[in-house]
Formats: sequence, C-alpha cells, structure tokens
Amino acid sequence: MKLPKIFTSFHLKVIAIVSMLIDHFAYIPFASILSASYSAHTYTGMKQSFLLWISQHEQILWKMNEVMHWIGRLAFPLFCFLLVQGFMHTKNKTKYAFRLGLFALLSEIPYDMAFNGCIFSLKNNNVFFTLFTGFMMIWAISIEKKRYETKQNTVLYFGCIIALVTMASFLVTFVFDSSYGTSGILTILIIYLMKDQPVLALVCSTIVLSLLNFSFVELFAIPSALLVAMYNGKRGKGIKYFFYVFYPAHLLIFALLAKYLGNWIIVLK
Repeated sequence: MKLPKIFTSFHLKVIAIVSMLIDHFAYIPFASILSASYSAHTYTGMKQSFLLWISQHEQILWKMNEVMHWIGRLAFPLFCFLLVQGFMHTKNKTKYAFRLGLFALLSEIPYDMAFNGCIFSLKNNNVFFTLFTGFMMIWAISIEKKRYETKQNTVLYFGCIIALVTMASFLVTFVFDSSYGTSGILTILIIYLMKDQPVLALVCSTIVLSLLNFSFVELFAIPSALLVAMYNGKRGKGIKYFFYVFYPAHLLIFALLAKYLGNWIIVLK
C-alpha cells in the first residue's frame, strides 16, 4: 500500500516537538506529582486531598506516565532524520553547526535543572551536543567521500568513516556525556548513509537505539518510519529558530514547575 505524501519537514518537526514535550512532561513535573503523593500525610486541606487522590489512582497514573514515555520515543529518530535533511539542503553548513553548538551551551543549565536537579553539571548533558557532534561527523564524512571518490578508494573511505564515528562516539560519551551517546551518533550515521532509503534507515536506527540502550521501549520509535514514509520532501512552514528556543524554554518551565511541586526528580535519561 502506497502511503500519501502529506508531511513536510514542518509537520515532522511539530510531531517530534510534541512527542518530546509529552516525554519530558512525564519525566519531570508529572513524575514529581506522583512521587509527592507518597508524603500526602504531611500536607493538609486541598493539597492533601489532591495527593491522596493521586495515591489512590497510583497504578493507573504510573501507567499513563509509561505510555507518555512510549510516545516520546518518536522524537529522537525524527530529529535525527530532520538533522540529515537540514544538512543536505542547507546553504550554509557553518551557520547550521554554529546554531547547534550555541544552543547546546544555552540549553545546558535548563537541562541540568530539569534532569540533574542542579544548576550545572558536567554529567548527563543535553541532546544538542549529540546532534552537533553528529552533524560535524556527517559533514566530515561528506568531505571524505568527495576526496576518495576521485581516487576510487572505497577501503580508505570506509576507514575514514570508522575513524570519524569512533571520534564522535568518544566525544559524546566521554567529553560531552550527552543524551543517547554512541547510539545517537550511530542513528545519525545510519540515516545519513541510507538517505536514499529513509524508511528502512529509520527502522534500522530504531533497532540500533534499542540494542545499544538495552531498552525494548526504544522500539516504540518504529512508527517514525511510517511518518517518514509520508514525507514529501518539502520544507513547509519555516520554524527554524522555534525548536532551538523551545527546547531550553520548556525544560526551564518544567524544572521550575517540578521545584514548585516540592520534589525535583533526578532522572538519568
């Protein structure tokens, strides 16, 4: 069955943003509310009634939390796909890389507040570092491909790919310690190398994410392949800077909300 090509880059980006928002809501303020219910006896009045109601429906609410995480699995593969599309179509790769690097730095404090429970931490850093490193990796691979195509030396070209992937994996794992780490780098690599078969690329990269993260939950990203199958290759509405600003902004809001609820949840994502 041939799927209709109804999604532009704009549509895929909105789906990815909504998926990420749901996932992060489950990780931060929603989990805070559920955890706060354990200390309901320390409160009085309306707050105590609210927390007692949560504790009485705890099983259902935790299942809702889990389902929100399942929905959230769509986000990262879609953002990786859009990153590769952006790389292939941007007129200025330097500006693109600069934006990724800049917002990796700007997002770190909100990310640490949301996920690490502190203002700044050198551990468990935000996903922009992975996207930035992955972008630089495929940029370098594209340069090497042009060089070795003229020399018709496939062995050296693949040797360069292995070296660049190893370097990128080292950076995201040991230097940046950023979200998804090596599995994220390999996801970007697979989608880039298989850019002529994007649906298969999304399926393969999702399997890699699941295997390397030892997480069955990552397989809930498989529907991202169906979304990409309906991609028409058009840009759609331009929201170039919206995601860049939205990412740190929503993390800051969620972190402050979790703090207000009285229980910062430290989650290793």
